[in-house]
Amino acid sequence: MTTTGTAPAAALKAASSSGGERRGAPKDAGATIAGAARRQRQGSGLLEAWHKARPFVNGWVAGSTALLAVQPADVFKMRYQMGSKLGFAALGKQIVGEEGVRGLYKGLDAGLARQLTYGMTRLGVFKTLTEKAKKIKARRMQEDLDRNVQSSSRGRKRGKRAKNQTKVDAAAVQLDLWQKSVCALAAGAIGALVGN
Repeated sequence: MTTTGTAPAAALKAASSSGGERRGAPKDAGATIAGAARRQRQGSGLLEAWHKARPFVNGWVAGSTALLAVQPADVFKMRYQMGSKLGFAALGKQIVGEEGVRGLYKGLDAGLARQLTYGMTRLGVFKTLTEKAKKIKARRMQEDLDRNVQSSSRGRKRGKRAKNQTKVDAAAVQLDLWQKSVCALAAGAIGALVGN
């Protein structure tokens, strides 16, 4: 019996080496192979879901990390807007002296909640839109390439059509600036709707 794939082959090997006599072990190798193939498909479904969710998770992590770096400056700005006349260093000493280092991160929870909605959506939607735009552009480039090969083969003998052997890779396609801008504007608008 021949098997394809690593998980079913490993399951068959495990079933044949154990003899199937252990308690709880399946008695026939076919059930073991079917179970291993089912687990492999389930794992690939989770992997596919992760690939779809990854741009959104990356957007949240990036936004939250940037917020951690900028939050102390935001606290300083708020204090100056409330009428503080101290200099930058004196204000920093006052905040840390009265409230501790945690005082520099006042309001961080609200900022993180906003990044969880706005930042995650904005960057995730941008990545999704740019990938779709690249696929569309790659398909159009492929159609143009195929059309050019067919039109160049018309001068050759009748009945023999040239086939295009070149395939356009969507991942390698670069979008024009205006296409990236449209994706960014759309992602920002959708992020603002979700985040506000």
